[in-house]
Amino acid sequence: MKKWLSMFVLLLATFLGGCSSINDSLAYANSAADYVTKVTEFANEAPSIAKQAVNDEKAREQLEAELQGLKQDILAFNKVQPPEIASGVHEEIVKQNEKLAKEIDSYSQKIKEGTVHLEAFGNSELFRTMSEMNELLNKIQALTN
Repeated sequence: MKKWLSMFVLLLATFLGGCSSINDSLAYANSAADYVTKVTEFANEAPSIAKQAVNDEKAREQLEAELQGLKQDILAFNKVQPPEIASGVHEEIVKQNEKLAKEIDSYSQKIKEGTVHLEAFGNSELFRTMSEMNELLNKIQALTN
């Protein structure tokens, strides 16, 4: 029954909104989900890299490079024009991204100055913000249902 209802809604949406609109929404949802998944995966991996970076210069450089790569991804994603149906979710992601970019800058500066406590990365505001991004994944996935 749910499958038929989903098909009916999809057909109706196609008829009323055109295929282009649906394809744009699906493309955005897939892109946004991939992006949020990437941030979440980094949040899961970063604490172990940070622990290694306490005593390992190479791991510290890797962490810094990954943080800067993540910041570039943030800036690129913020420039994406979402379809109208996804504008609310996109605004939430952009707000989280702006917060995350500032925290990356702050954390990177502390790494360069040697004043960051890398062993506490898992408890940092940067880590918490990345983890919060995962909550947006459900909203993104709802766009495709």
